[in-house]
Amino acid sequence: MCNGRYELKDIGIIRDSVIRVSILPTVEGDTMGRAGMSLSDLIKGCKPQENAVASMSCSIGYGGQQRQLRIGITKENVKYFPTRPEIITIEIDGEDKYSELNESFFNKCPELSTAYDFWDDARSRTGPNRLVEWLHRNKIGMGDRVCIDVLVPRQSFGLRGYSEKKRYEKKKVRKSREEKAKELQIISKKLQSR
Repeated sequence: MCNGRYELKDIGIIRDSVIRVSILPTVEGDTMGRAGMSLSDLIKGCKPQENAVASMSCSIGYGGQQRQLRIGITKENVKYFPTRPEIITIEIDGEDKYSELNESFFNKCPELSTAYDFWDDARSRTGPNRLVEWLHRNKIGMGDRVCIDVLVPRQSFGLRGYSEKKRYEKKKVRKSREEKAKELQIISKKLQSR
């Protein structure tokens, strides 16, 4: 997805100005993903939902060795994600799923390709991939767009269709590994001083 070329397509004219958007990702030899979007869909955009800090519009593409569907994250939206490899929570259809951001997210191509039922499954990348299942179930494919809502920056996100509205429950902020380590050091020092 990151190495693909993007074609420009004229999608409408407003006051003699052509609106041109790069919405058709292409990969050499790939003829899929010509869904495009209507002008009204682009104008609506991804608006933040209740209890969301921000919302980002993301495109769907293929990537990896199995050419699996994935959600591309733009460089301006990477700021909402952790700064190093970590497991994040993604709410899909009201249920929390887990995805590990690996080194390639930070070094090569920021994209989400997995979501698993359990934290351990995300680490080992075993079990059913609920992200791909959700994309297929909702008939979202190459070139389409989805919204990712930021529920807790760097920790928790919500996934929804592009024009879908959603209300999220408030999410608790998880402590980072560093904060947990500091707490354990303090507890350890207290126990040693007894």
